[in-house]
Amino acid sequence: MPTLVRMSEATGLALHAATYLATQPGRHVPVTELTRACRASGDHMTKVCQRLVRAKLFKGRRGQGGGLSLAKPAASIRLAAIYQLFEGPLSGPDCLLRRSVCEGQKAGQCVFSQDLRPIHAQIKRYLRSTTLAAVAARCRHPHAPRKPS
Repeated sequence: MPTLVRMSEATGLALHAATYLATQPGRHVPVTELTRACRASGDHMTKVCQRLVRAKLFKGRRGQGGGLSLAKPAASIRLAAIYQLFEGPLSGPDCLLRRSVCEGQKAGQCVFSQDLRPIHAQIKRYLRSTTLAAVAARCRHPHAPRKPS
């Protein structure tokens, strides 16, 4: 289904995997479990997780009882950190066609950018201000082990 807010599949997997780990504090989650929970390809999830480990957002543990966990408290990880790792800096609105076709405009200025500027600003604010803990608090992942009552 088409969407107006676009991000790569890797970014989406990273955000979902990080949120899943945030729902599992103190637990090392096997990549196979993350793959299943996020309905992803094992190879793709492994590559995404390796990148998050190199960026020191995830930490890995080998062997029995090993897996991945967040490298910092979920309350200290902003969505923007994950987004920018995969997509690059949060930039302003550019041409909807990803190329300028607007005659008489300054280079790189789409006639729609003025209208899109507030929407982009709202998305940037959301990514910069929202933590994994906040998202995890709203998340009831269907594959997450239930916490004891």
